[in-house]
Amino acid sequence: MMEARIFEETDYPILMEWWEGHGWPGIHCSMIPKLTVIMSNEERDICAGSVYMDNSVAEDKVKICMLEWIVTNPKATNMESYKGIREMTDLLEKRVREMGYGVILTTCKQESLAKVHEKSGFIRTDSNMIHLIKILREEEN
Repeated sequence: MMEARIFEETDYPILMEWWEGHGWPGIHCSMIPKLTVIMSNEERDICAGSVYMDNSVAEDKVKICMLEWIVTNPKATNMESYKGIREMTDLLEKRVREMGYGVILTTCKQESLAKVHEKSGFIRTDSNMIHLIKILREEEN
């Protein structure tokens, strides 16, 4: 069974190591949402993921959030990663449901991650996406 903990700034080097271990650029710590969790088993930290929550919709509209920055420990086995992502997704879904969100968006490039999401009830809406980011304000260290 996995355990979840809420991300704290002291966990940031772990996420950077994982992102770099997968050949991805990391994001600045200030960009990590409050609702970010790290999943662990008895042996190690397995994966992490975040949820951005939209606050721009009217009260009578469906609230939308975005599951993002999913990353696994490169040293985790495929089965550990699968279980960690599934449990993390279920946990984050439960939390955002409790907060009144009605839709979760997510994007990914990895077919294996898309299949994990589909097993959690996500529906494909597009493919061959290119993700871009533009930093509008540089953060101090």
